[in-house]
Amino acid sequence: MHVQSKALRRQGASRALIRLAVAGTAALLLAGPAAATHVGEDLQNDELAVASNNLLLDTLRQWQRAPAHVREARLRHLLPPPAAFSACLRRHPRRRRPV
Repeated sequence: MHVQSKALRRQGASRALIRLAVAGTAALLLAGPAAATHVGEDLQNDELAVASNNLLLDTLRQWQRAPAHVREARLRHLLPPPAAFSACLRRHPRRRRPV
């Protein structure tokens, strides 16, 4: 019985050492610096968001500064006449979905 208890103690000690090694490795991996590609991607996404917002704000300022007749002309150019909507609806009627 004395021999078995020594073997059990060794197994317990080796399991404890394995757990400690795994925990230490995990701690080192988690505490290490982030990969440079992730940092660069975040910075690039932030810069893209800022540039998009700046472009939108500049466009809105130009729209507000434009004379009324210029804004109306641009709206007519952007929006099709109402007849085009009705023709589109005749060609592609809305189908009701079964409930």
